Amino acid sequence: MKTIHVVEQTLPMAWEKAVVHCWEQGVRIPTQYDKPGDPASRDVTVMIHITDPLAEPRIHRAFPGGLADLEKYRAEVLYQAAKERPLSLYSIGFWGSLIDWEGNRWFV
Repeated sequence: MKTIHVVEQTLPMAWEKAVVHCWEQGVRIPTQYDKPGDPASRDVTVMIHITDPLAEPRIHRAFPGGLADLEKYRAEVLYQAAKERPLSLYSIGFWGSLIDWEGNRWFV
């Protein structure tokens, strides 16, 4: 499989460039997602280098799932909004080690 290296200032620019390179240079390969008669999908290994990761915009306008899913993602990152989910290995980890079990106090 072909490997490409994408270098861009922001994540959205790099993601878009990686998609274009995948389309243009990717290996055509059938996947489990293809329906009968669909053309083969394209695949490539990509290493993405973001030179200014905090530069705006940080999220591409074509975010999968739309704005509703983006808001859920933002809330989980900022507020650990998954409190309504039962405790799982996903919720323990870096953020779980900083917040007490009630979720309302930071350890110092």
